[in-house]
Amino acid sequence: MSGRRHLVWTCIAVLAFAIAMVGASATANAALTYVRNGPDHIAAGQLGSRRAPCPARMHVLGGGQFVSSAFGDAVLNASTPYDSKDLNQRPDDGWKSTVRNFNANNTLTVFAICSRRTPSYPGKTISVGPGRTAKTARRACPRGRLVTGGGVQLHANFADSGWIDSSAPFDSSDVNPRADDGWRATGGVEERKVHMTMHAICTDLGRQRARYVTAKASALPMTSGEASASCPGDTHVTGGGVDTDGVAFHPMTISSPFDDPTDPKPRPDDGWQGEFDNYSNSDTGVITTYAICLT
Repeated sequence: MSGRRHLVWTCIAVLAFAIAMVGASATANAALTYVRNGPDHIAAGQLGSRRAPCPARMHVLGGGQFVSSAFGDAVLNASTPYDSKDLNQRPDDGWKSTVRNFNANNTLTVFAICSRRTPSYPGKTISVGPGRTAKTARRACPRGRLVTGGGVQLHANFADSGWIDSSAPFDSSDVNPRADDGWRATGGVEERKVHMTMHAICTDLGRQRARYVTAKASALPMTSGEASASCPGDTHVTGGGVDTDGVAFHPMTISSPFDDPTDPKPRPDDGWQGEFDNYSNSDTGVITTYAICLT
């Protein structure tokens, strides 16, 4: 059993006792609610999208997706907060992920992490493509707010051959070395010029504290690489991201919360996991996974 398939079955097993809600499942602690939609099969040769909606009167703080696929069988086109066209016009209503899929056996599971806090969602849109050169967009959080999540969307069709290399928090070289200052995303499109939109999710945590944890791993040529960052102590993951690096094509696929199977509470609040495909024929690629954890 591959690492990717093992991770998804761990998530499914620990969420088996979740509360049912309109095609999704949710578990909660005192401050955060974790919503899962899936796993669902995706048609081959198409873009497959799924949404995980936050409960009423809650706002999304972070989210991601678990793509169960073999090497080279799927490419991520979107992992982003979305607006359900309610009155406030903020992308605070849940999480949406879109996969460019090549194998009908693949599945997609989408996660949203929701709270009654009201974050801000500063965004940025840039043009990317055509070609194999990726571009990066960054957006800082307003003063006094810390990043708790973020996402990115390529406004591309299946035939456009889009991909996302990274979607992760960043440090702006301020007095502390934590990646808590904003969000950055890197992606590209081979066939034509399209827009790429990213959002930072920025929150006033009040008396709560946030911990920013990273984990690194490598992938040999023409293989997948994965890394998981665990939240410390009695903290709970509110968001996370993935950054990849390599000399050739190195798209990310998985970026999602996970549950530690030794944890007696069946909710995916223990950390963040990521995976990417290293398309180099000769060089090792590197993945960095970020977990944002709240007390």
